[in-house]
Amino acid sequence: MKKLVLVETVSMFRIRYAIEANNIVDALDEVTLGPPEEMSQKHLQEVIVSEREITEKEYLRLFNEDEYTPKNLTDEEKKQFIHKIDYE
Repeated sequence: MKKLVLVETVSMFRIRYAIEANNIVDALDEVTLGPPEEMSQKHLQEVIVSEREITEKEYLRLFNEDEYTPKNLTDEEKKQFIHKIDYE
């Protein structure tokens, strides 16, 4: 029987900004308070921080809690975000 597993990760990126400023401190403040338009970015690493088996009910609860997921989907539409491994 297949299980539903929640895997949580942290991704790290190197992001570059080119900033014209009177001094370095002002440039750093601009990034901290802005941030300004980025010049480029490169994905460096993805690290698994946790994993656990979850129920479908818990999946739907977590889906609804996440800040950037669409809330107006039906439960069936939300289940379409579950990645299924093809073992064949």
